[in-house]
Amino acid sequence: MYVEVDKIKFYYEEFGHGLPIILFSGFATDSKFMQNGFEPIFQNYNDSLKRKYVDHPGVGLTEYANDVGINMILNILLEIQ
Repeated sequence: MYVEVDKIKFYYEEFGHGLPIILFSGFATDSKFMQNGFEPIFQNYNDSLKRKYVDHPGVGLTEYANDVGINMILNILLEIQ
């Protein structure tokens, strides 16, 4: 799925239902890498947790952005909650 924030399309994937947990990719990881690492941990919580894996700008399927700041990150998290 995509959400547009500050004219940048951010890619994220969503699994499960219930309480949302947002996992935001880091320097060299993308949503697929994080899913491989975290989904086995969340297996027992599948019905009670909604997991959202978000690609950082320029990583995975999210567009590159020069001026990523804390306000943009906050806006992304608010949009996909």
